[in-house]
Amino acid sequence: MDSATTFVLGAGFSVATGFPLMRSLLPQVIEYARTSPWSVHLQPGNGDFAQGQFFEGISRVDPHAKLGFEELLIALRQEMARTERNTPCTIAYEDLRHSCAGLFFGIHDRHAHLEPCYTHFASRLRKLASQAGFVAVVSLNWDLVIEMAMTGSGIDWSYSRSRHSTVPILKPHGSFNWRRHLKIGLSSDWPGWQPIAPGSQLCFNAYEPLSAPREDDLNPQTH
Repeated sequence: MDSATTFVLGAGFSVATGFPLMRSLLPQVIEYARTSPWSVHLQPGNGDFAQGQFFEGISRVDPHAKLGFEELLIALRQEMARTERNTPCTIAYEDLRHSCAGLFFGIHDRHAHLEPCYTHFASRLRKLASQAGFVAVVSLNWDLVIEMAMTGSGIDWSYSRSRHSTVPILKPHGSFNWRRHLKIGLSSDWPGWQPIAPGSQLCFNAYEPLSAPREDDLNPQTH
């Protein structure tokens, strides 16, 4: 084993806890949206649109239903940049984000105890971290499975390499427990909320890093 070790985790890492792979994510998010507080947007005739505002927004950027979840969010955001706010595309974009966050936190809530494969992996991380070499984790996932596993194994982790005594978890695609209040100019005077890294405008609750933000703060993207 080299003195410096970095583990790169993709969606397959979290499958054992019930998180969907990206190719099956969109149908599950839409199904969740049907029972969510904003399900009215999916009802026929909502906003004077036969399909409802939600599906109208999706059909405007993906008329042949060929895009996956991430590609659909990107297409909706691009369309929003060209049009005024509060259009069906805006409705679809926000509802997809919130529904995905709600879906993921629901899965988290059902897994207070992780499967043995995760505890075994965390034990290996802890052993490596106790040695002289540098250990880091790059997670491409929005979920908090690796954070849960490391916390349960007593590993001191952080979202930045700035704390040299911790194992950094670097999440280039973002994380469901992050909040963007600094990025959009809101107050930062909330107990426990800290930037994920020095100078970052994305924050997380350092007191309760595995807790869900309030419903209106759910934010599955960093950009």
